[in-house]
Amino acid sequence: RGLARTRGCCRWCANESRETPRTRARRRSGRRTLSTVTCRASSGRGGKKAREGEANGGGLSPNLEMAVPKEQRPVNELNALREGPISGWAGLDLPSFVQRLGAVWIVGFVFSCPVAAGSYEPSRDTPEFLLSAGVGATLLQTALVVRLYTSWNY
Repeated sequence: RGLARTRGCCRWCANESRETPRTRARRRSGRRTLSTVTCRASSGRGGKKAREGEANGGGLSPNLEMAVPKEQRPVNELNALREGPISGWAGLDLPSFVQRLGAVWIVGFVFSCPVAAGSYEPSRDTPEFLLSAGVGATLLQTALVVRLYTSWNY
C-alpha cells in the first residue's frame, strides 16, 4: 500500500520498479537523490543501482565484477565431469558402456534378490522371484542412467 508503480528502471529490468511516497515527493520537487530506484534485474549482483548500470553503457560496473573461482570455471567443470567415477562413463565407446551397465544390473540383481525372496519363495515361485529381482535391478540401472543424463544435460 502506498507504493506507486513506475516504468522499468533500466533496459534489462522488465519488471516494474516501486517508488515510495517520499521518493516520489523528492522527484516531483526536483531534488535529486542517488537511491531513488534500485534495479531489480541487477539486485542479485550486489544491489547495483540502475544509474550505475546506465553510466557505463549498461554493462556491469568494474567495481562490482568478481573473478570466477578456478574450480567453477566451465572448462574445469567439464573436466571434472569427464573424470568423475560414474559421469565419465558417458565418454566411453558403446561396448564398454554396455559392459558397465551390465555389471550394474548384476550388482543390482544380487542386492534385490533378498528383497524378492521376502515376497516370493525362490524354490516354489521361481519365475515371480526372478522377475521381481530383475525389476529391482533394472530400477537401479535406470536411476544410474538418469543420473548420467542429467549431469551431462545440465
